[in-house]
Amino acid sequence: MKSKGRTVLRVFLTILFVIIVSLTLLTLSFGVYAHFFIDSDVDGIIALAGNAGTPSKMYAVDENGQLVEYASGQISSGKSSEFATYEEMPRYLIDAFIAIEDKRFYSHIGFDVITTVKAAFGYIFSDSSGPGGSTITQQLIKNLTGDDEVSVKRKIQEILRAINLEKKMSKEDIIELYLNTIYLSQGAHGVKAAARLYFDKDISELTLNECAAIAAITQAPTKWDPIQNPENNAYRRDVILTEMLSLGFISEEEFEQAYGKPITLNTNFEKVITTTSSWYTDAVINESIMLLCDKYNVSEKVASQYIYNGGYSIIVSVIPEIQTVVEEYYKNDALFSDTDVQSSFIIIDPENGHVLAMAGGLGEKNGSRVLNRATQTLRSPGSSIKPLSVYTPAFAEGIITYSSCYDDSPVFFGSEYSKNGWPKNSSGVYSGMVDLEYAISHSLNTVAVRILQQIGLENSFDFLFNELRLSSLSESEDKNYSALALGGMSAGVTLKDITTAYSVLANDGVYTSSKCVLKILDGSGNVIIDNKGERYTVVSEGVSQSMTKLLTKVLTNSGATAYGAVTKLTEICEAAGKTGTTDNNKDRWFIGYTPYFMGGIWLGYDTPSSLSSIPSKEHIRVWDSIMAEATELFLKREENQDNPEFDYSLLVESKYCSVSGGIPTEACRLDPRGSCVKTGFFTKDSLPEENCSMHIKINYCTSGNGVAGNACPHEDIVAVGMIVVQRSFPIEVFIKDAEYTAMNLPDGYVPYIHANEPYYKYYSKKGVYTGKSDKSSQYNRFCQSHIPRVSA
Repeated sequence: MKSKGRTVLRVFLTILFVIIVSLTLLTLSFGVYAHFFIDSDVDGIIALAGNAGTPSKMYAVDENGQLVEYASGQISSGKSSEFATYEEMPRYLIDAFIAIEDKRFYSHIGFDVITTVKAAFGYIFSDSSGPGGSTITQQLIKNLTGDDEVSVKRKIQEILRAINLEKKMSKEDIIELYLNTIYLSQGAHGVKAAARLYFDKDISELTLNECAAIAAITQAPTKWDPIQNPENNAYRRDVILTEMLSLGFISEEEFEQAYGKPITLNTNFEKVITTTSSWYTDAVINESIMLLCDKYNVSEKVASQYIYNGGYSIIVSVIPEIQTVVEEYYKNDALFSDTDVQSSFIIIDPENGHVLAMAGGLGEKNGSRVLNRATQTLRSPGSSIKPLSVYTPAFAEGIITYSSCYDDSPVFFGSEYSKNGWPKNSSGVYSGMVDLEYAISHSLNTVAVRILQQIGLENSFDFLFNELRLSSLSESEDKNYSALALGGMSAGVTLKDITTAYSVLANDGVYTSSKCVLKILDGSGNVIIDNKGERYTVVSEGVSQSMTKLLTKVLTNSGATAYGAVTKLTEICEAAGKTGTTDNNKDRWFIGYTPYFMGGIWLGYDTPSSLSSIPSKEHIRVWDSIMAEATELFLKREENQDNPEFDYSLLVESKYCSVSGGIPTEACRLDPRGSCVKTGFFTKDSLPEENCSMHIKINYCTSGNGVAGNACPHEDIVAVGMIVVQRSFPIEVFIKDAEYTAMNLPDGYVPYIHANEPYYKYYSKKGVYTGKSDKSSQYNRFCQSHIPRVSA
């Protein structure tokens, strides 16, 4: 018997030892896991609540560097989100929430062991979707962070944060914060807004039954909404009253006076009562919210409430006078010939990234934080992307120089693109050999594709995505020729982002991220966010100066896409820019800049459709008017600004052939279309070094109007410069310069004599087409009047 008893005892002690060791290891493992894998920090939450209840204000910086209130200073959200202090809240209201949400609120340390264990068992042994049993402190954590993932890890993190929060904040502060951050249906955030919304009362005037009605909403706002579902709310507020009675929060008499009694609702309520803020103020609020989210790791909803009611001073980059100019233009529904169209506008200082002004839509603004088409709408940028995706990286890699020339002709044939050749130019015309100045100013698609082939799709995409921060591009869908060379993006870009990207051209090759918010200060004047943004060199100054010089030609060269549309601004200062039009003419862009700042405009319909009824340059003329007026105001404000022209100090002038890009020869000057000698602007290491290799001298018979043969009168023969171009197409392609092409042929060649064919046709490969001009008679035909003598 004794032996048997010792055995039982030994087994019991062994099991106990194993349990103790297992629990110890489990506790240690949990501790290690929590330490390394769970963030339990609550400092951000505490800091966020520091100035709660005080309206935030905006300040601009004037020309003397002094802070001045902007837009009357105060950021107002109307009455849909107001802050109530603990002292303002009636006792009934606080007790009602505790009674229904967290009965042991005043006694637990942040989490309730009993409800947590119950929830855990329900999670393990039932079909429960996830751990529950949250205390008010835990709900506050979830509301502030926006983290509602259904997982054990999230629940553990929530509990640890709740424990930490209870160590650093009083119960009063926690319940105050909680009751100001809960959503109570109908657009109301916090109990003060709910009191106004449902009862048209200040929170201090609420009755017991009204307090219970508000507390009833929180579990499922729509289900318990007293306006949408009054019967549900009546049932739940009676449950709350019963709980309050059982907990001793109210007397029998108070209970009897409220239980089962109806409430009088504010039937003339508006779901969300807001003031209408400016486009710029909207952008400031949205940007501030994201900065606060990043700083304190809280949800957008909570950050929004504290931007309105956190007592912050928000320093903004706006120039109020310029913002007024933009707003006044964009309030005018008749700004464009179609009053149903939409547009956005933005002005940015490229040196520091300061957003000086913006408009997010046309017409009278009818609400706060509505869709801002300058900062939120994504659209394909069309050809306005070419300077960024093609020409700038090609300059940076030494692939092109100012005098580089390319063949404006189809690049690809076949079913994947088009059997008739791809890409096509918006004009529908192929010009043949052209220089960069012509290709950029006329926005030729073919040249952009050819240069992109040299850069590589990977490099171009990387330049846009990583260097210029166009993060809305899709690596899986936008790494192709249509997207990168022609701007046919899958989702597109915002006006703000693409205008910001142009800072590398307007700011000596330096990218500077744009910002409306410069700093955010707390109620004590301490800087809690210094929004310096990003600033780094992307390309050399020589590249930016070369690109700027080329982009001025978009405005000044005859036939260029913006020619004749920018006149007011160019009377004040030099300007550069690029147009953009998407497929089927559904979006129009112009991104331009001056020595002072950048401006971008987008035009389109909210539901994309053709803009064919609107004159093609109307939006550029609007850009011109706004930028001219803004520049005049800027120059009055900044009296020391005296640089109406761009800096080209790193460029030198040199002659080049506009067909080959080489050093001009006599043949270049003899081109029948006129001299092909042009003046280019080069960095010292990119000057042309070799003679033109494309122009050759050809004898031409002036009386027979064709290439001269041995029978042509000597006195009728002149030398002309024609070009040798290697082309090979599977079909006939009409190219403007094809009739000026030549071929080096052997002595005694037999010419092809036909008015509509080149003299060298006999020497072309069969089944291969080299292009021809769309004319009945080709310049490079053989002389039609003097039949050549055949040697014996």
